[in-house]
This record gives sequence, structure tokens and C-alpha cells, in this order.
Amino acid sequence: MTGFHVETDRHIIDHGVRVEGIVESADFRHVGEQTYETTIWVRYDHPDGTSARFEKSVRGSHEQGPKAKAGETVTVFYDPHTNPEEAVVENLRARYGAGPLVFAVLLLVMGMFEALFTAASVPEPLPPPRETA
Repeated sequence: MTGFHVETDRHIIDHGVRVEGIVESADFRHVGEQTYETTIWVRYDHPDGTSARFEKSVRGSHEQGPKAKAGETVTVFYDPHTNPEEAVVENLRARYGAGPLVFAVLLLVMGMFEALFTAASVPEPLPPPRETA
């Protein structure tokens, strides 16, 4: 998941309108060796009485199972100034995956080795030349 999606979801949850929604249908399918994807279609009503429907997909491991089931009530956040498709289900929002964390740890370890080996490989300064008389 990109940082843009994570920040957009966080912004909608922090500043959007909160309503209850109903999962109309859910599809749980295999998309990789150990990865499955839950795609849900959620319907919710705006405070003015109009309805909106959107689709949301979330990936996870097979052991976690489906993220939502048809008929389930979920909390939906939406920004009234955007399209209804940009709504966010509270427990299915975008989050940073393990990739950025692994990358940050790798950079930290490389920096530590760089600091250790650079300091250890700097030769001692040469002694000043002797004066001969």
C-alpha cells in the first residue's frame, strides 16, 4: 500500500463523517502463495438520506480469513467533499505494510556498519618528520 493511500485513509478517518454501513457482499479469494484478498461492497446512508455504495479490497494471510462478511455492520468514514468511493471502513483502512519497516531497519544496519568500518579503516596519522642536523 502506498503512503498516499495510508495518509488519505488516515485523513478521512480523522476529519470525515462517521456513519454505520452494511456489507452487502464479500469475496474472499487467493491472490498469491500465502496471500488472500477480501473485497467487500458496502452501502451506507448520508445524513441527508441519500445512499452510497463503494467497494474496498484488503489483503491478508489465509490464516486471518475474510476481513468482513455479508450482512455485517461496519463503521464507515467519508469526506462529504469527495466521491463516495473514497469512503473508508474503520477496520479495513490502508496501513503501512512490513516493507517500509524492513527498508528502514536495513538502512539503519547499513549505516551502523558504515560508521564502524569507516572509523576502523582510517589510518593513524604519520608521525612528524624528524629534523636531521
